[in-house]
Amino acid sequence: MAKNPSVLAFTRSINPGHFLMYSAPEVGGALTPIVVRDEPLRGLNATSKTKEEEKALTVMQVVESANLSAGDTVLVLMGKILIRNACAAPHACNESEFYAQHATIMAAATAAGDFTELAKRYAITLAMGGWAWRNAGEAEAVKVSVTTGTKSFKFIDLLPAEGDMFNVDAPEYAVHKLALVALATELEGALTSTTSRGVNFHVRADIVMGLGARVYPSQEWASSQMDKASKENWKGGNGVTRTLAKIKTPAGLLHAIINDRKVGNALRVIDTWYPGGTAGTPIAVEPYGANAHKGIAYRYTATDSVFGIVKLIVAGTALTPAQRQFYTAVCIRGGVFGGGE
Repeated sequence: MAKNPSVLAFTRSINPGHFLMYSAPEVGGALTPIVVRDEPLRGLNATSKTKEEEKALTVMQVVESANLSAGDTVLVLMGKILIRNACAAPHACNESEFYAQHATIMAAATAAGDFTELAKRYAITLAMGGWAWRNAGEAEAVKVSVTTGTKSFKFIDLLPAEGDMFNVDAPEYAVHKLALVALATELEGALTSTTSRGVNFHVRADIVMGLGARVYPSQEWASSQMDKASKENWKGGNGVTRTLAKIKTPAGLLHAIINDRKVGNALRVIDTWYPGGTAGTPIAVEPYGANAHKGIAYRYTATDSVFGIVKLIVAGTALTPAQRQFYTAVCIRGGVFGGGE
């Protein structure tokens, strides 16, 4: 009798690197690395637990900030995304029968065109530049370029189609349809190739932000060491309360980045198969369909979460197309999904 694996893990198929942030005077202009800097602030108490006698007092704190260079108007983000076929078989699984069961699901997904559908969704998400997060949301214009091998794809101000953002035939995508389909074909080839170690997609976004604009690297947790050092550097304050992602260059500059996790998180916002979901409001592909910003898990029933779907596979129950596509997307996402009875 087949058993539910208590150890089940998949290697990520989509592997972004850190995306470096640069400042430019215009699209195509000379690039200057954007540097993270300390910014001391005088704020006010804004917590419900603040003591009565402290509510009117100012709070001295330090936040890390980043801006375009003086005179520049364009933020440039550059990085690469390695895409490979790592979902064909589990990376680890302690139930030997499940390898064959998983292979059957992958064969069905291939035959049904699920990888074509997923690649199209990844292509649209990548082309829109939403992986730039708040930077894209505050932009005047966004130009995204994707290059792999000798092929290059360009997208200018691509916005979601109303009602069904993953419908490549939507009139909003007419100008970019050929490029979207071609990019999706390249992504699908990388996701399904059995002869390649992976394909690098080199990505650049030119984001018009305006003169003197603040830009937004990823935010990270402040360590106790950073807090201590901040209090030493800025005497009398409460220490650093916001830290930004950066890497130190050989010259010692703190070069601002959007880290690989944030880019990866944005690229997998393609799940419209969740209960009550619509094509216009996708969520990130997660085991329980969790949305931390809203405090909601959309995939909470026995047949919706990836753990429930694994049990259906083990039991030999036929998956619906939506369940199969979600399961395939989770395998592409990677992670540890085992669970004992």
